[in-house]
Amino acid sequence: MTPVGGSGRVTTVTDGETAFLICRTVRGRGGWGVHTATGDLLSSGWPTLTRARSYADRLLSRAGADR
Repeated sequence: MTPVGGSGRVTTVTDGETAFLICRTVRGRGGWGVHTATGDLLSSGWPTLTRARSYADRLLSRAGADR
């Protein structure tokens, strides 16, 4: 699935319960965007996939701590 406003390859970051999708985005600030598993844009404007993935990893850590 490609999130709305996203394009190209989609990278999934998951801990088994929570998932985030990362792809190039044309919505928001452009660059790489982090989306929920349902495709809603959470954050955009990350200059590299690595930076966007780090952000998604931090979100996963927070989600795990809240469980």
